[in-house]
Order: sequence, then C-alpha cells, then structure tokens
Amino acid sequence: MDRSIAYLTNPNNFQHRTKSMFFALAMSLHSILEGVALGVQDNERQIWIFFIALIIHKGIEAFSVGLQMTTATGKGEYLTMCTIAVFALMTPIGSLSGVVLLNVEISLAVKKGIIVLLEGLSGGTIIYVTFLDILAQERADSHSNLIQLAAIILGFAMIVGLGL
Repeated sequence: MDRSIAYLTNPNNFQHRTKSMFFALAMSLHSILEGVALGVQDNERQIWIFFIALIIHKGIEAFSVGLQMTTATGKGEYLTMCTIAVFALMTPIGSLSGVVLLNVEISLAVKKGIIVLLEGLSGGTIIYVTFLDILAQERADSHSNLIQLAAIILGFAMIVGLGL
C-alpha cells in the first residue's frame, strides 16, 4: 500500500482523526458557501432548481461527513453527532446570509464582487476536499474505477438534466 495514504486505513491513528476533523470543517465551510449561493438566487425557477440539486448534493455530503467522522472517532458517537449537527446548520445559515446580502443596500458592483468571491471559495473548498481527501482514500481501495467513473458521470448528467 502507498505509504502516503496508509494512515487512512488506521482509524485509531491521531492523524486520521485530525484529518477527519479538517474534512468536516472544510465541508462545513463549503456548506455555508453553498447556502449563500442559494440565498442570492433571484429567479424562482433558479431557486427551485438549485434547491433540488442542493438537496441531492447535501445528502451525499452528509453521508460522507458522517461516515468519515464515525470511522475516525470509533465509539465517539457524541463527537460525531455534534459534528453532523453543526454541518447540518451551515447551509441554512449560509442561505440566510445570502438573502441578507441580496437585500442589503450596497452598490451592485460590490454585491456582485462579494457573490463571485464567495462562489469561488465554495468551488475551491470542494476541489480541495475532493482532491486531497476523497481521492486519496479512493486510491487506497481496490474496487473498480470504471464503476466509480460511471457513477460520477451518471450523477453529473442527472444534475445537468435537472437544470435544463
């Protein structure tokens, strides 16, 4: 096994628990920013499309955070439950922040600049988590990469189809 990812297979390892907490933190930050993206939508059709896509996306993310924390903490159910509770609150908090941002009296250029910055941070956090956490774990597994690729393409196609 590749030594750079060997720590992922030892759930009692302090490094694994620390990495899992950073994963949950990054996903929580990403959730706030996703909520902001929902809150700044100003078209009813866009709001519903984004909301449905977000519900699908959040279900997968919540499962991933829960699994990561359960694996990392072992019998630490309290820590896992607290982490999931905080994670669950982040999107509504972000959404309220987005609604406030959309309705605050500032210049349109500043408002759009803030929105673009927050959307960029959201994309950056998910790219970071995907490439530095999730893909490292997937490299450690021995299951079929073709099935994973098919699942990714199917999920992407479903979300794109929802937007059309």
